[in-house]
Amino acid sequence: MLTLVKVNQKMKIKDEIIAKIRGNNELNAKLQLAMGVTGSTVNRWLKSNHRQLTTFDAMRTMAEYFGVSQGDLLEPVKKMEV
Repeated sequence: MLTLVKVNQKMKIKDEIIAKIRGNNELNAKLQLAMGVTGSTVNRWLKSNHRQLTTFDAMRTMAEYFGVSQGDLLEPVKKMEV
């Protein structure tokens, strides 16, 4: 499904993707390697849905792992979340 977003729309990783990553040690380890950070950093970023999760390397790693496009991982940030 194609979702249109406004130019400069802030995006975040979908909550269901965050939940899948939290329960997946293999993907968590791949993110650590792709982003050059520790497991505790990845876990902290997952907890807050940190913007670092939307970097190219992180997005590519998650999309390849789940077999989806990078856009399928994202949803717009609601105004109250900004």
